[in-house]
Amino acid sequence: MKLTLEQQRNLNKIGYILLAGIFLGIVYVMFSDGFSSLYPYINALLVAPAMVLIIAFYEFVVFTGQVRKKGFRVLMVLRILAYTISVVIVVLGVLILTRMIKYDKNFSQIVASEEFRNFLRYGDFKAMISYVFGLVVLINFILQMDRKMGQGVLPGLILGRYRHAKEVQRFIMFLRLQNIDQLIQNLGNEKTLDFINEVLFDITDAIIFHGGVISEYVDGEMVILWTKSEGQKNANCLRAFFEIKEIIRREKINYYEKFNAAPEYIAALHFGTLVRGEVGIVKTEIVYSGDAMNTTSRQLKYAAKSTDLIASAEAMKLLDLPTILSVKKLGSVPMRGKQEEVEIMVIHEKVP
Repeated sequence: MKLTLEQQRNLNKIGYILLAGIFLGIVYVMFSDGFSSLYPYINALLVAPAMVLIIAFYEFVVFTGQVRKKGFRVLMVLRILAYTISVVIVVLGVLILTRMIKYDKNFSQIVASEEFRNFLRYGDFKAMISYVFGLVVLINFILQMDRKMGQGVLPGLILGRYRHAKEVQRFIMFLRLQNIDQLIQNLGNEKTLDFINEVLFDITDAIIFHGGVISEYVDGEMVILWTKSEGQKNANCLRAFFEIKEIIRREKINYYEKFNAAPEYIAALHFGTLVRGEVGIVKTEIVYSGDAMNTTSRQLKYAAKSTDLIASAEAMKLLDLPTILSVKKLGSVPMRGKQEEVEIMVIHEKVP
């Protein structure tokens, strides 16, 4: 079974957490027990594979879907409680198991033993749990901040990847919600924002699945970027738009039930060189700028219908068109601020 990009990202996170857990577990044992016995180190290593299964369960099953809609504070509390309880159970289980092997006793004998009770009451158990709780809080805070800041932004900031401006080549898509002013009139500002968030929640996985990186949100508009290789692979930058259309069609009844409205999106796709860099001191943001951004935005005015994808020839010459799509050339058109005209075309799904 082929993993989605979201699942691959979760697996990478699990790997990092596992390595961090092994390292920090060994560090704890070094400071608490020194090197006098191998036994505590075996315990630390046995905890790791059990934690991988638990983390995978939480990240792939529990903290997905509708659960992600919960607020930052609520989600943090839920994650901390779940992880802390699980880690404590695993640690206790490993401690009991290794004692059963070491002393050749059964479960009941170990739990009832004076040595084990003294360990829980007067030994390192309380310090161990405090250490685990601190790590759980720290790791979950980092995971949540990574999700809030955007795909790959936090590691990039930590590693200084964005400190200096750099030219990069990207497929650029501007995805615009139609009739935003009408929505505000009908729903009001707060309800419109709820509506936009509901739609974004539904379509984000499709963007991630197709290798897109969400760069920014502006009102009802979203800017999505692909590296050249990710955009070209299976024509991801085209397929993402049409999967978004399918999701909206599928959820249309739900939108009407909640908001008495359904979203209609148009999109523009272009390929070009951008400058990527970190800006701001009090509030830091990763920005992409350049003429290619302006060109993409101005292509949107040629989207005649609410479901159109307007693509430039610059982007399309790099892509193998999927058989389910067709192209209608619109010719070269003027763009405000550009001396040369830009050749554009409309991308449609073929009607069966």
